[in-house]
Amino acid sequence: MQHVRREECPETYEAIERVISRLNEYADGKGEFTIVLEDLTGNSYISHVGATPFDDKKLVTTHQLRTKEQNEQIGFCAESSLEYPVSEGAIKKESPDIIKDLLDRKEKQPSDAEREAGPSKSSVFESIQSIDVDRIHTFPTHCFSCGAPGEERMINLSIPYFRDIVIMSFNCDHCGYRNNEVKSEGPISQFGRIIRLSVLRVEDLSRDLLKSSTAGLEIPEISLFVEPGSLGGRFTTVEGIIARIIESLDEQARMLGDSASEEDKKNWDDFFEKLRSLLKVEKPFTLILNDPIANSYIQSFTAPEPDPQIQEEDYVRSKEQDEMLGLDTMNTENYAEEDQKEEVC
Repeated sequence: MQHVRREECPETYEAIERVISRLNEYADGKGEFTIVLEDLTGNSYISHVGATPFDDKKLVTTHQLRTKEQNEQIGFCAESSLEYPVSEGAIKKESPDIIKDLLDRKEKQPSDAEREAGPSKSSVFESIQSIDVDRIHTFPTHCFSCGAPGEERMINLSIPYFRDIVIMSFNCDHCGYRNNEVKSEGPISQFGRIIRLSVLRVEDLSRDLLKSSTAGLEIPEISLFVEPGSLGGRFTTVEGIIARIIESLDEQARMLGDSASEEDKKNWDDFFEKLRSLLKVEKPFTLILNDPIANSYIQSFTAPEPDPQIQEEDYVRSKEQDEMLGLDTMNTENYAEEDQKEEVC
């Protein structure tokens, strides 16, 4: 309809013509641009360049929880029906109940290898054994996905030679959504920390691992990089975090569908084979946690003495990292006086 606009509304014609001209340039490969797909159902896909999505540094995928209005918008629930509409996506993307996993591990008896290794290797296990069910605090809240009332569970756990942590777990009985958070107690570290674990044998897979929600994870031998924020906070083992990565990537691989090329399918199969080989430690590999607030941890088998398989490196956070974490605007000094000044004003 541009020929009509040119006669009836020249200003609109010129504005639209500029957009068309720019799009034509992009179609001819002239100039850089960003394309964003936002799908409330989570069913959209952009193919990656490279063997895995982690190899494609230009492609970024993020997940977000739907609001009640968005659930109604895509027809999961009519506006006048259920008070708490069920989010089908949330049911498919639930995470394991971390507090339940801890209680299951509490019931487990230490293996012969753990007994022979002595207290340094089983120290975290002993901390889990000391968990008192009566110390699990609960308080009312609402489901992040459907808004139904529920209970958040919280427990404190002391990790030997590290610090105390707070584990929070929510399980919605209405829609099946689950959420876990792992927070470290105490002040925010002035420095970030990189932890490198050399996994040399199968026994290293049993090391306890705390990955905070701000930490990124990397295994350079297979070109695996997990962005900070992905997988959330986790208190598990080296084996457990690798298994969770496989599970998460398997969901992405299924998005390829029948339209995927044979090359893409082969690349995914090859990458999954590399991931599964890590669980057998067919070759030594390095697991790296990069946490800008130093709230992550990998269990040492020689604590309190240095573990030759673990290297820790502290670094100064960048300005961008402080902005991302909200630390550049955080005020922890004289904030009470500032509040009083605002009240006076």
